[in-house]
Amino acid sequence: MALQAGIIYTDIENYTVNSTCSPLVQAYVDGFVSEIHVYSGYLAGVYANSGPINADISTASTPPDDIWITKTTSSTKPQVTVWNQGISDTLWPNNQRIHQFVIDQTGVTFGGVAFSPSVDEDIDNGPVLNANAGVKTHSSYVYTSIDCTNLGAFLLNNNTVQSTFQYPGAIQTGADGINDFGQVVGWYKDSNQAYHGFIAVPQ
Repeated sequence: MALQAGIIYTDIENYTVNSTCSPLVQAYVDGFVSEIHVYSGYLAGVYANSGPINADISTASTPPDDIWITKTTSSTKPQVTVWNQGISDTLWPNNQRIHQFVIDQTGVTFGGVAFSPSVDEDIDNGPVLNANAGVKTHSSYVYTSIDCTNLGAFLLNNNTVQSTFQYPGAIQTGADGINDFGQVVGWYKDSNQAYHGFIAVPQ
C-alpha cells in the first residue's frame, strides 16, 4: 500500500447487517473509495464496528485502504491491540488498522491543553497525519526480549520483522499496549510453553 498525500476516513459507525442495509453500505464504500482514489490522490479509510467491517465493508467491490475499528469495552482492561477484533487477520494486515478501544476519557491533556469534555482513545497501526511528524507509518519493528522469569533481565534482539507483532521464533504472540511513539509492549510464548514479555520499537 503506497501512502499518497494522506488518508481520509468516512464514518459508518454501526448498523444491522442484513439484506436491506448491507448492499447499500457496500455500494457506498465502493463509491467513496473509488472517488477518493480517482479525484484526490488520497488513501481511503472506513471507521465502523467490527461486525459491519467483517461482513460487508471487507467484501465491497473496492475495499478501503485502511480500517478504523470501533470496539470499546466496559472492562477495566480493554484490549489494546489492532488484532483479534472480530475481523479476519488476513484482512488489512500491513499497517492498515486503527482501533478505538476506550471512549469518554476525562482529564486528558495534550501539550498542556485539556480536552473538554472528554476524548476517545485509539491505537494506530496505520497511516495517520501527525502535525509534528507528518505522515506516520511503521513498516518494521526491532524487538527487545524481557525475560519475565529473570526479574528484569533484558536481551536485545536485533531481528527486524514486519509489524504483525509475531515475536521471532515464538509460537504465540500478544500485543497489549502501544504508546504515542509506536512502541509496543506484549508477551510471547516459546516452544517450551514458557511466557516472556517484549518491547517492540518501530524503525
